[in-house]
Amino acid sequence: MHGLSPHWSLGDERGTRESFSAFNTLCWIYTPQEPNPETTALFKTVRDFALSWERRLSRFEPLSLISRINREAHLKAVPLSSQEWSLLRLCKEYHRSSRGLFDVSLGRVADRWRETLRKGAPPPSREESRALAEAAGMGRIFLDNRSRTVRFLSPGPSLDLGALGKGFILEGIAELLLSRSAPPMAVSLGGSSILFHRLPSPGRPWSLLLEAPLQPNLFVKELLLPALSATTSGGTYKHAPLREGIGGHVFHPLSGTPVDASLQYTVLSTSPLLGEFLSTTLLLLPPEEISLFLEAFPGVEAFRITSEGVERLTRPWYTQEGSDHE
Repeated sequence: MHGLSPHWSLGDERGTRESFSAFNTLCWIYTPQEPNPETTALFKTVRDFALSWERRLSRFEPLSLISRINREAHLKAVPLSSQEWSLLRLCKEYHRSSRGLFDVSLGRVADRWRETLRKGAPPPSREESRALAEAAGMGRIFLDNRSRTVRFLSPGPSLDLGALGKGFILEGIAELLLSRSAPPMAVSLGGSSILFHRLPSPGRPWSLLLEAPLQPNLFVKELLLPALSATTSGGTYKHAPLREGIGGHVFHPLSGTPVDASLQYTVLSTSPLLGEFLSTTLLLLPPEEISLFLEAFPGVEAFRITSEGVERLTRPWYTQEGSDHE
């Protein structure tokens, strides 16, 4: 999934860029500075940090903590480190504040739909999808405060942190760059989750192009940004036509079916974790409830993107309006 396309300093792409593979997609690091030993070492530190946490949080890595939890937590309590404990507590908090819409326990639902979304296999029935979703649920995940462990109360849940894992990693990278007094830098984990650290040059913002859902390289809006994070959920290049629309990679926790991939939300915030939570939850909310929901999160900017254009959903806390690309 893409959705976001940074264009350094309004198209000036001089500097240093390095790509690497993670999260089954292409990631990259960029700085407007020319190559030097400092940036080379910093790039390696950022890349190693991202890959290390991917190995711990990916449910597709057999030796990861998430894979261990999914295998063992319905049989016994699994101990967590302080960081992993904090992340799962945050998942619980996000679940409550979204009234149950944000749910990272739907790994079995995602597994069942993968053959349809990636290979065009027949989709599961509504009854099967709903049964898988009902067997999961954050209410069946128990976090023990005293022992700092996690336990599944039934075999149904399966953790799939998805985009929230990227937000967690970007949050750590932001702290790392700040502690190192790093030069201006942009870090992208798959094109849908981007961190901007410091302005590219004094008084000159980053330029970000918003991409239309399901239409690669069709950009519909330019935003000029300070240092913050940008996250997008929705339109994905891995999708499938369904009776009710075009199925994407986010699943409704009640029906177990994918949300419409022809709709996309982008959130700008100072917290990549918060941005990932909000952009995912906005996809699941009824449109008439979005304005009231966003009022609880001052200091974020949100945009709805469709094939017809971009709609701003909040006041402009950070952005300057760039050009339209319609």
